[in-house]
Amino acid sequence: MELSAKKTKKGCGLLWIGLAASLILLCCSAASILLWFNRTNIPIVAELFATSTPTPTPTPTATPTPLPIPGIDTPMTVEGIRFILTDAQFQDSYKSIDRTFRPNNAGETLLVLTGDVLSGGSADIGKWKVEVKDENGESYVSGVKITTTTQGGKITFIWLIAVPEDAQELTLHLPDGQSINLMLLLKN
Repeated sequence: MELSAKKTKKGCGLLWIGLAASLILLCCSAASILLWFNRTNIPIVAELFATSTPTPTPTPTATPTPLPIPGIDTPMTVEGIRFILTDAQFQDSYKSIDRTFRPNNAGETLLVLTGDVLSGGSADIGKWKVEVKDENGESYVSGVKITTTTQGGKITFIWLIAVPEDAQELTLHLPDGQSINLMLLLKN
């Protein structure tokens, strides 16, 4: 009899263990189902069940290559003279070797254009009628034209033009009808 009582106690213990395990599995399953249906309401749970959605890579767009600007980026030829503008600046005055130039009128500034003669007659570039027009169509003529030649033979020209201090757009007009938008050079 003792033997059967031990078997009964042992069998009863296994039954309780099986029942407890089943109850734990049932609770875990129920909790998982509840969490699944409430996953968006509970931030921590939402992160557990979140699936990673790949971010689409934007399609690259072509960057337009700016076209070279004749007279600024590439040489330009006018009346047989090949040249390039190298600088454009606004200045209150310009000092040459022997004198200082200033605008004659209040509200004006000097537009100083500098460039290099690459080929052709350097003396002829000083004879050109060079004018600058602003955004209103007003025209301003170069009053001073300076041409220099370095010891190495490089020919540089400087044109001084009095323009309004508040000018927004300036375009250089050359004798043969070609023009150069100076604002691109002035911004640099």
